[in-house]
Amino acid sequence: MPVPTPTGWPPIARPPPTTGSTSTTSGATSAATPPRPTAKRASPVRARLTALLRPLLVLALLGALGAGLLSQVPIRADLSILLPERQSEDLALLQRALQEGPANRTVMIALRPVDPPADAKARTDQLAELSRTMKRALQDSGLFARVANGSLSLDDAALQPFLEHRYRLNPALAADAFSPSSLNQAFDRLLVELRGLGSPLIERIMPRDPTLRIFEVAQLWRGDAGPRKANGVWVGRDGTRAVLLARSKRAAFDAGGQGEVLDAIDAAVRTVEQTHGAITAVRSGPSVIAVESRNTAESESRRLLIWSLPIVALILLIAFRRPSVLVASAVPIAAGFVAGAGAVAAVFGEILAPTLGFGAILIGVGVDYPLHLFAHRRPEEPPTHTARRIWPALALGAATTAIGFLPLVLSSFPGVAQLGVFTLAGLLVAAGGARWILPWLMQPVHLPPAEAVWDRLAPLHAALGRLRLPTLLLTAVAAGWLALLPGSQVWQQDLRGLSPISETRKQVDQSLRADLAATNPRYLLAIDAPDMETLLQRQEALQPTLDKLIADGAVAQVDLLARYLPSAARQRARLASLPDAATLRQRLDRALADQPFSPGTFAPFVTDVAAAKAAGPLTPSEIAAPLLRSRLDTLAVETTHGQVRGFGFFEGLRDEARLRHALAHVDVPGVRLLDLKAETEALMQGYRDETLRWIAVGALLGLGALAIGLRGARAVGQVGASVLVSVTLSAALLVALGTPLTLFHLLGLMVVAGLGLDYAIFLRQAVRDGANSPEAGRDGRRSVAICALTSLSVFAILSTAEIPMLGQLGVTVALGAGVSLLSALVFTGALRTHVTVS
Repeated sequence: MPVPTPTGWPPIARPPPTTGSTSTTSGATSAATPPRPTAKRASPVRARLTALLRPLLVLALLGALGAGLLSQVPIRADLSILLPERQSEDLALLQRALQEGPANRTVMIALRPVDPPADAKARTDQLAELSRTMKRALQDSGLFARVANGSLSLDDAALQPFLEHRYRLNPALAADAFSPSSLNQAFDRLLVELRGLGSPLIERIMPRDPTLRIFEVAQLWRGDAGPRKANGVWVGRDGTRAVLLARSKRAAFDAGGQGEVLDAIDAAVRTVEQTHGAITAVRSGPSVIAVESRNTAESESRRLLIWSLPIVALILLIAFRRPSVLVASAVPIAAGFVAGAGAVAAVFGEILAPTLGFGAILIGVGVDYPLHLFAHRRPEEPPTHTARRIWPALALGAATTAIGFLPLVLSSFPGVAQLGVFTLAGLLVAAGGARWILPWLMQPVHLPPAEAVWDRLAPLHAALGRLRLPTLLLTAVAAGWLALLPGSQVWQQDLRGLSPISETRKQVDQSLRADLAATNPRYLLAIDAPDMETLLQRQEALQPTLDKLIADGAVAQVDLLARYLPSAARQRARLASLPDAATLRQRLDRALADQPFSPGTFAPFVTDVAAAKAAGPLTPSEIAAPLLRSRLDTLAVETTHGQVRGFGFFEGLRDEARLRHALAHVDVPGVRLLDLKAETEALMQGYRDETLRWIAVGALLGLGALAIGLRGARAVGQVGASVLVSVTLSAALLVALGTPLTLFHLLGLMVVAGLGLDYAIFLRQAVRDGANSPEAGRDGRRSVAICALTSLSVFAILSTAEIPMLGQLGVTVALGAGVSLLSALVFTGALRTHVTVS
């Protein structure tokens, strides 16, 4: 029985028939043995099924590999991913203090009734009830180390560390704190407290602390006086919502654990609604942003795919009229994505969210490789021959683009280095997949040849070649204009412009921080010392200067470690002032003469004071209570040189000039005022300058690869000028539209350069091939047109992304794809081309 071959394939030679058999060929069958009709019908069906099943199986395998990889590798999305490895020591230490401190585990929560009462008092009463119910629900979940709503926690566990260390911690003791008259006044206050709501706790505490110093110490350390209060709980600035702070027990970057924490908050909100009716709840904080950024990235990826896939599918169906092309074209892209992610995971051990988002960019560049293969396929040519024929041009474009990204691997910025590794591995694997895997996948597919209508672009292509000189002049003007503009108009100076966090999320976070009096400061103090004791002494020496600034209204408060923990020298003086046991008993007896307390009630008080007097100073290393420990870890860190650096955070800074003047004249060593805005602007400049240097190195390497591949100064000049013009004009258009350039715009311009290389190389080849064969010329023009239209569509959709970095990349590349196509047409257009249009 003859074996039919797919339509359009060359005949396959068969061995001569043996005696008694019927002679056949693959392309025709002899009259003596006509083929069965079923064989003719089965062959196209089998070919279509094979063309769909092969790539689907490969995609399923790649999908499983990618899912397994991403499930095992940590993915980070916090702002610290933007900080370089070789940043200033101040920023590095501050970053470490904030990351390891309690801030990264703290969630800010706001609750607003959907239908609040009209009466003002009823509204504040309702907010207080909402806050207390929410606090109880969160505490009952067991996932939170602390929940604060402005009221002091009346439980033994929370107060135990303050009770134990109350005479060694700040605030300072009054000189006459243990005089008979002071003790008598303390007993009067105690009687009042015993009649209040906290009487059970007071009854338990008073034998050890009748002066209730524990609450003074706790109030200072807990810092509950910051936000506005109503009915004993925190409310927002406008008084319409209750606000709380919840510090989780889970590690800050434990994605699964923080997901459980957010679920617990949602459950607590439902509990509140069951009792008090519908409420609107918002939350924020580093852990919330990390979890929601990951969720947003997933939802945005789905949305972008839902929009982009149908458009790309429509373009490919119109061009090739084969559904199997859609599935097969995804294989090199998926292979490149998995290879890029795997390379990053192998080198860095984690994947940053911008790197993962940059995988979407690979779709816009890598999709060109299969499209070139499909567009250049000729009816009589096996796909392996097509791949071999176009491979020099395809490999040159892919290699040159990859080489351009190669120097980024050496960047000191983790985000940039990861993007370099991802792109390098991804593009090379995508190109290799188009060369060696895709021909096997598309082997059963018969594609229609390019229509003669593509020849009509040849005269336009030739005419555009006359615009080379005007285009170069326009590019020179654009480059000069960019050079003369102020830096702030050309470059984004704010580090937050690189943030992976959406604008909506930023606004929610800033609003909650303002309500909780937790806005991020621009200025902070840095105090260096050889050890912790010297640091505390230097901060205490600085305190009078800070107190005067506070009294003059220049600043509301300065949060220093010495505000909470005295130096060992001051502790010794304070403990020495404590009365001995005999003296304290005498004073107690005098103070209790007219009080209704039973004799011996305060014997534990005498024991505690004697124990504190004998215990000696409390050092920071001895503090283990989570609340106290987290405060210390935020306000002081060890440097890489074994010394100590303390940070002072300003609240309500109103007069920067007076602060600078006072600190400049203070006689305390190691004190500096840090301007975080200046630090981050310097960081941004370092980011930009280093990236530009690596881009320049990559451009030189790419030019060398181009020279080796094209082997001619004229050809290198045409392609190189096309890329230079497309990148320069794209950057100028972005700035003209009021968009200062960020790192992601720069990376987008590198993608534009890759697209420009691809278009110019294949259009130049189309002009050369078209001189000998109209069919060859139309293949090249169709190929580039389809690639450009696909890239423009994908990146135009990407420009609508909610994640800022993806939006910046999308806008840059969508704009640059159009500019690159025009530039490639201009610099590869022949001045004299005669094409007969049928």
